[in-house]
Amino acid sequence: MLELYNNGTRSLKEKRRLLANLKATLRREFNVAIAEIGEQDKWQRTKIAVVCVSNDASRNRGLLQRIVHFVGKNRTWEIIDYRIEEVR
Repeated sequence: MLELYNNGTRSLKEKRRLLANLKATLRREFNVAIAEIGEQDKWQRTKIAVVCVSNDASRNRGLLQRIVHFVGKNRTWEIIDYRIEEVR
């Protein structure tokens, strides 16, 4: 789960456009599934879930850590909080 913030967003329409760009980039670069799971009605904040599936937990954790790092370098969104969970 990533909780993100964008100070420059001025409308829900703009937020959704920027979020769609981020989701498309993460899908293309990392081959993961992404869904907005919270803060849908707020202009400047969002929570997204990023999911990967394999039988190698360390590979999954490494991939999710690379995604957090990638998003952290993104100038559009600031990471407020994140959590990596393993489900068995």
